[in-house]
Amino acid sequence: MSFFGKNIRKIRGFKGLSQAAFAEIFDVNRSNIGAYEEGRAEPKIDLIIEIAKYFSISLEDMVGKELTINDISSFKLFDEGPTIKKEQESPKILQPILVRAVDQNYYINHHRDKPALDQMKISNDFGILTCDRIFELTSPLDGLGLSAGDYVLCDSELGSEGFGIGIYKEEIKAFRIEDILNEDFSESWRINGYIKKNLTHTSLEARMNHVEKSLIELKARLKID
Repeated sequence: MSFFGKNIRKIRGFKGLSQAAFAEIFDVNRSNIGAYEEGRAEPKIDLIIEIAKYFSISLEDMVGKELTINDISSFKLFDEGPTIKKEQESPKILQPILVRAVDQNYYINHHRDKPALDQMKISNDFGILTCDRIFELTSPLDGLGLSAGDYVLCDSELGSEGFGIGIYKEEIKAFRIEDILNEDFSESWRINGYIKKNLTHTSLEARMNHVEKSLIELKARLKID
């Protein structure tokens, strides 16, 4: 039994790194990190070696035992290497990827293609949108009272309950997380917010400006900082 997934989750938590930020350091997909942490997949040995070397952890400790907080706090990484320090001082503003209904087939075929995904990113100059993906629903999601055409805001931590959305058998499917833990999704995201479809603007930029404004109002009502 490998403890690799549990250990990288602990390391991320100790340093306050999201799955996306951790994945970027090692040039892998965010969904891969989630799969490793949840025990749904095992990484190749070269990636394990790279991560262990980066964090100054022996390969034996990285995979052979569950690390404690005392173990983690003693690693050389926590002398604040340049990559981590830069992230702490200047947090990166997320540029979410917008997947509209008309773009879903393209996204399914290119969701691991970074240049293609870069073309689907939207501006987020003020850091209002704190999500990784925005999907337009093509069918109702009754559990959240959402209809086709509504937008769901998603982040990388799928968790064990709530609602999610992902690629399943060549379609984008919304689901209740508790119901699909054993299903084979090639990519999955947790839904952490939504925007109703009452958008009357025609241009994409105007529509997303409206989304940002709606999110500000929603956060104000919910008193979210």
